[in-house]
Amino acid sequence: MSSEIERLVVGHTTHDRYGDQFRAGGCAYYGARVFEALDVPAHLLTAVGEDFVCDDALEGLERTVVRRGATTLFTNLYPDEGPRRQLLEAQGPTLIPEMAPDGALEAEWLHLAPVLGEIDLAEWMRKTDPAYLSIGVQGWIKGPGPRATDRAFDGAAEEARLVVQQPWAVTVDDLRGIEVACLSDEDLRDQGDLFERLTETIPVVVRTHADAGVTVVVEGEARRVGAHPSDIIDPTGAGDTFAAGLLARLGDGASPVEAARFGSACASLVIEGQATDALERLPDEADTRAETIDVE
Repeated sequence: MSSEIERLVVGHTTHDRYGDQFRAGGCAYYGARVFEALDVPAHLLTAVGEDFVCDDALEGLERTVVRRGATTLFTNLYPDEGPRRQLLEAQGPTLIPEMAPDGALEAEWLHLAPVLGEIDLAEWMRKTDPAYLSIGVQGWIKGPGPRATDRAFDGAAEEARLVVQQPWAVTVDDLRGIEVACLSDEDLRDQGDLFERLTETIPVVVRTHADAGVTVVVEGEARRVGAHPSDIIDPTGAGDTFAAGLLARLGDGASPVEAARFGSACASLVIEGQATDALERLPDEADTRAETIDVE
């Protein structure tokens, strides 16, 4: 394996339940798939369980896959009103820097994208020194909650838990050295002044508002970027796809606002298919969609 890893993406690859079938999911997996579709060199460091059934979904990715225990398993529900609801049926192992392949910890760009606490941010920041560090916030503000008894989750394992918000007690000092953070309105529920802590410390913070677009905060100055209308089939992975599209363009030297336009275009495409099915359309359609997105 080559030690010339330019961009390292870290996080669980999950089982996402669609009825009786599993599809590969997870923030890092979606990110790696976006980079692959856009021909952006990236290496995925991920963990799955011995029970993982979606190996075909990893084909074509430059990857290091740790197999241990169980695969993190989610069911996602999207009510007509209110935020997404998630059920956790299994949780995979922690991802530590020592799992990375040779040369990966010296990657120029490190993107940490956990789904449910599998990455210790402080440990990764101590043991790496990338020129560019970006994070997806959602995996640090969610955790397993009470056992699921909702009829909407009928058929789930008895030990399945609802995924709940948990305060992320990260300090301003803990965040120093991060260049980009991506999060959503959903991520900020019950998080107090987290958004202020992020924007006070991190040069580029991007907050998504579903079909209302995104807010891009650069060195404390906010701009609003719109969204492209979509025929929604499956909203899973929209935020992860947005983040990867944004990061791909930032890596090409685009401004944060122009990168956010492209990320919004990518997100508008992925939700027009199930799971990652529509990502093959990115090279042909994302730039055209990005040109139509308004900036305020």
